[in-house]
Amino acid sequence: MAQTYTRPIIFVAHSLGGIVVKSALIHSDAAREGALEDHRSIKLSTYGILFMGTPHQGSGGVHLGELMLNVASIFVTTSNGILQHLERDSEWLQQQLGQYAPISRDFVTKFAYEILPTPIALGRKKMIVPRPSAVVPGAADAESIAIPADHLNMVKFPSREDGGYEKVSEHLWLLAEEAPDAISARWAEQDKIKKAQANVKENFSVPFSLSRVPKVQESTGGKEELKSAGAGKSVLA
Repeated sequence: MAQTYTRPIIFVAHSLGGIVVKSALIHSDAAREGALEDHRSIKLSTYGILFMGTPHQGSGGVHLGELMLNVASIFVTTSNGILQHLERDSEWLQQQLGQYAPISRDFVTKFAYEILPTPIALGRKKMIVPRPSAVVPGAADAESIAIPADHLNMVKFPSREDGGYEKVSEHLWLLAEEAPDAISARWAEQDKIKKAQANVKENFSVPFSLSRVPKVQESTGGKEELKSAGAGKSVLA
C-alpha cells in the first residue's frame, strides 16, 4: 500500500474536470497528518497537471458563472435552473482560485487552450474557453500550449501525426520522465520531517513513576481531633 501512495501522479483534465482536480488537491493539502494519510498522499505524489480547456477564471468582461454556462451548454441542454446553479457556484470557484494558488507552485503545470471556435446551435460557432480563461497568468512553473482544435475536439486526435497529439504527447513524455525522481525526493523529505518530529516528542517527554514519589506518613492526631469535635452531635440520614 505504501508503494501505491508514493507512486507519481500526473493528471490530465479536460474542461470542467480540471475544477474537480483542483478541488481534490485542495482537500488533500488540508488533510490532517496521521488521520487521512491516503488523502494527503495525493498531493504529495502529484508531480504535474495538464489542464485542457479548463475555465480557471472569467475573461473579457465575461463572469466565471457565464463562462461555466458556455461550457455546460455544449455537453447538456441548459435551463434557467442550471444557470442559477452555476451563478451560485461561481463564488465558490473564485474562492477555489485563492485556495489553489498557494499549492499550485508544488506542481509542474501545463495550460492547454483551444484556438478554434466550437460549433453551437443554429450553425453558429463560439469560443468556449478562450486563452485568458484557460491560462492562469503568473502561475509558477507553468507553460501554455495552443491546441489547433475546438473545445470538444482538443482531446480527440485523428492520428499520431496530428499537431495537437504531438504537442500533448511531448509534454506528457517529459513529465513522465521527470516525475519518479522528483516524487521520490519529496517523499524522502517527508520521512525526514516525520523522524525529526518524532525525535522532538521523545526529547521533551518527561518519565513519571509513582514508585519515585516519597510516601507520606499518616498522622493519627488529625483523626482523633475530628472524632472529638463530632462527639455528641446528631447525624441526619
